[in-house]
Amino acid sequence: VPYLRKDGRRITVRLSVTVLRTPAGVLTGYLGTVVDVTEQQQAAAQLKLAAKVFESSPDAIVVTDAERWVVACNPAATRLVNQPLHMLEGGLLDSWFGQSTAMGGLSAVHEALHKHGAWEGELHLRSGSGNGLVLLVSWVVLHDEAGRMQHTVLFAKDLSERIEAQKRIEQLAYTDPLTGLANRLMLGERVGHAIGHAQRTGNGFAVMFLDLDRFKSINDSLGHLFGDQVLQEVAARLGRCLRQSDTLCRMGGDEFVIHLHDATHAAAD
Repeated sequence: VPYLRKDGRRITVRLSVTVLRTPAGVLTGYLGTVVDVTEQQQAAAQLKLAAKVFESSPDAIVVTDAERWVVACNPAATRLVNQPLHMLEGGLLDSWFGQSTAMGGLSAVHEALHKHGAWEGELHLRSGSGNGLVLLVSWVVLHDEAGRMQHTVLFAKDLSERIEAQKRIEQLAYTDPLTGLANRLMLGERVGHAIGHAQRTGNGFAVMFLDLDRFKSINDSLGHLFGDQVLQEVAARLGRCLRQSDTLCRMGGDEFVIHLHDATHAAAD
């Protein structure tokens, strides 16, 4: 029950009352005991809150023993690897990841855990576990009172959607939406790199400008949709004539620019 101490602090107590009687059954009094259970209730509330956070976290949380065998994992972790809880508990957490998924492999991760008590970085799930998802991982060690490793806790966030979104943003920034070719921004970067490369090595490069004759009449007579198809076909045919190291750019309209990497005058002609 709630109880107000003399110092004004509110606490919670457990009250027990025992009836005292004589051997003949005559009531002689009452024996009451009051125990302060405030800390116990607070600890229970904290445990309940921690369990709720563990269960409802959108990020995967996995608890292991000192040898990294899975002791517990939250629903987000089961969704991440698309396996039920009973299939994950008791398994080795290292098996979720490939050996080459972190700088220096998982051995470097283990070394950091033992040396620093924590590791953070990106790991890739094995293809069979989560379709090669990229994870941002925070992995920490929990020690016992003697300072020995007792458990590890892994927190993982799926970065795949963010990476795909970044790729889409870069694609929109550097490519022509109609043809999929490089745009003038990417061409500028490629030519800038080519100039630096030529200055270091003495090798040449070529930049050629190309536009289509009478393209306006195609748009005017057959429509812009047909004109777009012509531009796409021209882009495909030009692309088949170039090397992988070269760059084909659509500047806009019917104008194209070709950058030939490490090319001589003869090659450009």
